[in-house]
Formats: sequence, C-alpha cells, structure tokens
Amino acid sequence: MNEKDCVGTIKGVGPKTQKLFEKLGIDTVGDLLHYYPRTYEQFGEPVPLAEIEEGELVSVAGYIKKRPDINMKSPLKIVTAVLSEHGASLRMTWFRMPFLRTKLVPGSFFIYRGHIARKKGVLVMEQPKIYTPSEYEQLKHVLQPVYPLTAGITSNTIRKAVRQVLLDRGCKKEYFPAELRKKYKLAEYNFAIET
Repeated sequence: MNEKDCVGTIKGVGPKTQKLFEKLGIDTVGDLLHYYPRTYEQFGEPVPLAEIEEGELVSVAGYIKKRPDINMKSPLKIVTAVLSEHGASLRMTWFRMPFLRTKLVPGSFFIYRGHIARKKGVLVMEQPKIYTPSEYEQLKHVLQPVYPLTAGITSNTIRKAVRQVLLDRGCKKEYFPAELRKKYKLAEYNFAIET
C-alpha cells in the first residue's frame, strides 16, 4: 500500500467512512499515518464503586441485577441501568441505544468505561462503553491512541484503519523503548483494538 493511495483503498474503509476521514483532512494513506493522536489512554483495573469520583474517566465492573429501564417516549430513547456494590451505586445511561435492554440482562457481568458526572446529587456514567471481561483484558495496560474527531467517527475507527495499513506494510508490532515501558509500567504496544 502506497502513502499516496486513497484512504478508501484501506480494507474496512467504505465510502461513508472515507467521507468522514476526508472531513478530518485525511484523503490518503499518508495523511492517515501522519494524523497523530492528541493523547493516549490506558485501561487499568476496574475501580470499586465506593472509590469513584465526579469528573474521572474510570472503568467499573459489575453484575446487572435488574433489567434496564427504557424511556421510549423520549426522542433519545434513554436506557438506564444501575450497578450497586456494598452500598455504593452508579447510574448508567445510554441514548438512542434501545437494543441494550436485550444485552444487559439480569445476571450479566460487564465492565463499563466512561466519565463520571453528578446529576441531581447522583453519580452517573453517560454513554459508557461496554466490554466483556475477555475484551477488556486485551485492552488492559495497553496504550490506546485518542484522536481528534468529527461527528460519526471514533478513535477506534481510526485505530483500526492505522492498524490495517501497518499490517499491510508488514509492521506487525511496535514497541516503546524498554526504559519507557519500565518507567511508565507499560505493556508492549500490540495494536489491541476495541471491538
């Protein structure tokens, strides 16, 4: 794959995604490779509910004890679920995702990641990402690039496209220098990608 090739030639980048890339100024494979992250995110161990604080970006884990509520009257179709643990609780809400009611069944165990806010005196995580324990394990302690975005595209979409280009070029792994991995307690960067 050549750096001058259109970004649409990357496997997994269809016409719709290509237009979103173009909104970011990414027209070619070279543009994509030089579209640098604004920061990196590291997924650590899930935090106990009693220790979460407003304003933090955290991961929490727990069982769904009650089927989520859904407000179908709202144009946003708000889905609400509550995690509770040793007297602490966290309300989680998703917008325009009514299908989650069938995924988040009582007894299911997931790891949720998102920002903590306080609304009407209650801690809330809005639009958290949902992971199975095995999915989360692949992301733990691996730096994930976070890119400047436009509506309709996610950092994960960009990560997958970059990964595809690097794999196509024969770059199967990239490692941070050993001294940096030791200093920041980082695992080898191995293109772990959210699913």
